[in-house]
Amino acid sequence: MSDYAIIFQVLGAIVALFVIFLTYMSTKTWRWVHVTFMFLVFVASFVFCIYSAMVLKTRAVWIKQHDNLETQLTKVSEELERVTRGDPKDVEGKSESLVSVREEIARTTLDRGRVWRGCMPAGINRQTGAITVNTSPPPDPANPAAGAAKKNNIQPKTILHVFREGQISQDGPIVPVAYLGEFRVAAQPAPTDTSVTLEATMPLSPEQVQSAQAQGTWALYETAPVDGHNWFTGTPQERTQMLADAARLSAERIPPEVANRLIESYTRDGEEAKETDPPENVWYKVIFDQEYDVTVDAPIVNSIDTDPFNTEGQAVLRRLRRGGATPEESGKVVFGPKEGQIHWAVLDRETAQSLVDRMIAKLDPEAKPIYRRRLTDYERRFHAINERTTEVNDRLRQLDLDNKAMLASTQKAEQQRVQIEEFKGKVTADLAKVKYELAELEKYMAALNGRLTAVQTELSHLYQSNKAISQELNELTARLTEDINARTRAATARNP
Repeated sequence: MSDYAIIFQVLGAIVALFVIFLTYMSTKTWRWVHVTFMFLVFVASFVFCIYSAMVLKTRAVWIKQHDNLETQLTKVSEELERVTRGDPKDVEGKSESLVSVREEIARTTLDRGRVWRGCMPAGINRQTGAITVNTSPPPDPANPAAGAAKKNNIQPKTILHVFREGQISQDGPIVPVAYLGEFRVAAQPAPTDTSVTLEATMPLSPEQVQSAQAQGTWALYETAPVDGHNWFTGTPQERTQMLADAARLSAERIPPEVANRLIESYTRDGEEAKETDPPENVWYKVIFDQEYDVTVDAPIVNSIDTDPFNTEGQAVLRRLRRGGATPEESGKVVFGPKEGQIHWAVLDRETAQSLVDRMIAKLDPEAKPIYRRRLTDYERRFHAINERTTEVNDRLRQLDLDNKAMLASTQKAEQQRVQIEEFKGKVTADLAKVKYELAELEKYMAALNGRLTAVQTELSHLYQSNKAISQELNELTARLTEDINARTRAATARNP
């Protein structure tokens, strides 16, 4: 109709001019009342035609929109049914649906246990170290319609893993950002519907104490977080950005190089492996040529002391067990090339090579090696870290005592060194004096030796002189004796 709009407009203009011409010509025979009403009828007819055209156009548009909406409603209904329950033609269930996503969420959160978010620490007992935590916000007087607080249903002696919550960004969700430790719900005072008293099962590190004193809400987990390969979605860049934002909240406790190494291990999980990756982190896709079954359920042990952990990765808890239609199929997963069997799998290097060597499977030539990080048992890791921290703290205390003892010994040794230095100074002064006296004694000895030599020389001369005198005295004595004897004989001779 739009193609003929100009034609209709021209025809309308010609008709209007013709009516105006007839009206003008009728004035010669008609009264003014007839002429006026004739003109008004023409104007009303013209306006009526315009509104009729608009109504016709509107009706055509609404009919078209009605048909389109009917078609869209049919498509949306089909899409809603497909999104809700899946594609009826998809027998293998490859396309996602609301039901499948809910089931996947249920499987994902199966081991998570109960979680209480937005808890507020109310106070700490300085004597026992127990912490009172409100699991529900206090009633708002301005909003009485909010109703009663939700019961927490926490029983005494329940083990809880506590995290401090925070926001990665100002508009981001509130998520756990720091692990505060493992706590036990105290029996006294007994837990109420809106509060519990927590006691630490292990000594808290200084970092945990500092983080617990920071402002913010807490999250209480009945079960420690379970690690998995599919927790982080998106591209490696998106995962890196998400983990980097989370790491910034713990930047004061985690060195940047450690944080970057952890982020890389999580973001590369499931991506193509590198040549520098450790062999235990490189997995391969294999295609099964023969039937091969794997037992995934651990043997049932009826004991309350049994640890829900199997070294071969088999399911211990009843809710995780696979089961089977027959006893032969119970707890087994069957791989193989037949219909209804799993045709391929991604396995570690040792297992894949073993299957290839036994000609049960072959490596997929189109698939590249995949990097798989090693999963972490966070609860055991927390306990191991706490034990290691306790051991290190004990060792630090022992080293501190040894250091203080060494400092005391060093101080005493320093005092002894000072005393020895003083003694050394005194001995050095005494030595100088002794050397001086020795030098004086040597001089005096030299003088005495000279005097001795002179005395000895003089004595030698005296000796020789005395010897000569003695000889002369002997000779004189001999002559006197001979003379006396001669006189005696002569006298005797004269007096017979």
